[in-house]
Amino acid sequence: MIDAGFEFVDFSDMHYHPEDDLTKEVGTPGVRGNTDRWVLKFRKPE
Repeated sequence: MIDAGFEFVDFSDMHYHPEDDLTKEVGTPGVRGNTDRWVLKFRKPE
């Protein structure tokens, strides 16, 4: 990611949903709001 001007620092899986079976698209009825999500942390190098 340095090419884009940012450096990857860390991630968090605090929005992990164990009931997400990962085989269905986000638009599938019943899936919305029950998908895995991650938080990515980047910083701009000095």
